[in-house]
Amino acid sequence: MPACGDGIVNDDEEECDDGNNTDFDGCNSVCKIEAGYDCTNDLGKLSVCKTICGDSLITGFNLGG
Repeated sequence: MPACGDGIVNDDEEECDDGNNTDFDGCNSVCKIEAGYDCTNDLGKLSVCKTICGDSLITGFNLGG
């Protein structure tokens, strides 16, 4: 049965589906795109989320020093 977190954008209810139910990675636990991110949302495909640079929001992970 299709569900949020299965890695496939199933219908218009899912704005994204990145294959997990983790918040703060661009696509949240209810398959909605989070502020500061741009995600692909092609039906039947895995979403890829990237941070939006220059939007005045600090998002993602900074692994640098």
